[in-house]
Amino acid sequence: MRLLHRICYIFIIYDLSSPFKPSVSQNIDFETFPGYVYSTEEQIVGIWTDGKLIYKRTFTGITSSNGTVVVNGRALNIDTLIGAEGTIDASDGQRWVFPSSNSDAKKANVFMNTGNKEVHLIIGSYMNNMSYTVTLRYTKTAN
Repeated sequence: MRLLHRICYIFIIYDLSSPFKPSVSQNIDFETFPGYVYSTEEQIVGIWTDGKLIYKRTFTGITSSNGTVVVNGRALNIDTLIGAEGTIDASDGQRWVFPSSNSDAKKANVFMNTGNKEVHLIIGSYMNNMSYTVTLRYTKTAN
């Protein structure tokens, strides 16, 4: 039996005159880039399709039935919310990973109000008054 090997070369050409280069100059910590370190400190984790830097930050708190505000996006200069994930620790020892929609009472999801830029955690009645951890990935508006 004869084995064939394929050699693949990937060349990345970065055109500095391209409009898709990062719009701000940043020092990137290559110890965590593009790492998966969850931190309450903001981290740069990549570049979005429009050339803006992607940031990641983890928030913690207690849920409330009327729509928990995780963060005021204006304070962070959030432009586009790219993704959100997290957990809710229930009082019965269960850990729910979201986004989820097990039932109307056991649902959790995140959205950003594009008007006031607040990021909300929306939950069902079963998830009320429980601790949460939410990690957001987002781009920022120009400073």
